[in-house]
Amino acid sequence: MASIKQDFQQVWNKPNNAIARLIIINVMIFLFVNLVSLLVRFDMANWLMIPSSPTQFILQPWSIVTSFFTHEGFMHLLFNMLAIYWFGEIFTQFLGQRKLYAIYILGGLAGSIAYFVLAQFLPFGIGALGASAAVFAIIVASATLMPDHTIHLLLIGPVKLKYVALVYVILSFFGLRGTNSGGEVAHLAGALMGFVFIKQLKAGSDWSLPILKAMDWVEALFKPKPKMHVSYRNKERPFQNPRNSSSVDQSVIDKILDKIHESGYEKLTEEEKSILFKASKKNN
Repeated sequence: MASIKQDFQQVWNKPNNAIARLIIINVMIFLFVNLVSLLVRFDMANWLMIPSSPTQFILQPWSIVTSFFTHEGFMHLLFNMLAIYWFGEIFTQFLGQRKLYAIYILGGLAGSIAYFVLAQFLPFGIGALGASAAVFAIIVASATLMPDHTIHLLLIGPVKLKYVALVYVILSFFGLRGTNSGGEVAHLAGALMGFVFIKQLKAGSDWSLPILKAMDWVEALFKPKPKMHVSYRNKERPFQNPRNSSSVDQSVIDKILDKIHESGYEKLTEEEKSILFKASKKNN
């Protein structure tokens, strides 16, 4: 069991692994939902999907996010994860790992919001789940950024990315009259988000920044605070500035310590950290 945990941590902590992390999160939630359903006969998916009822949404507001990480059917999960793997690789080659998180979340949010709003006027059913809207956002964003980028499809051969995205959009458009009309609306909303995201990025407006800042804030909540021992100096032993070896006034140290108390150690600049570290070594 310890070996499995270590293997998981190794994959999770591997650098440049946004695709792997997204797939892992989706797979873990899929296993959790189905295990709960099997063991205790409770439909957990209902509490994670975006509902069509406003009353139900008030009871589960988290569903606006959890819905696009949740799958019940294995084939639904499989096709979405394969799409993230294939098209996510293309996306990250040109825009990097962190923006993949952002476009996934923005596409998923667009799908959830579009579904919920239109469900108030159209008979979409009780709710929607799945990463398809986020997948559509990744595909269309990639095609908007690199329309002539060629990929090789099994049994078809080389195809330009813009045509792949076009087929996805057309199929969803025709599916609006089918039994999964709510899901198709979410797909098209995700596709639109991918298109607008790239257009705005080219115009100098990066929509990923609020998402990434929010992610960094959440990640910081779970990071252990670094342990650091700082001794106050003896009045007869002035601190030395580690950059120029001149003495540092006690007020400088006090200001740094006050900053740690108010904002945390991670908010210090590299110079402030260096001053404290070398000062503590001299005083021990």
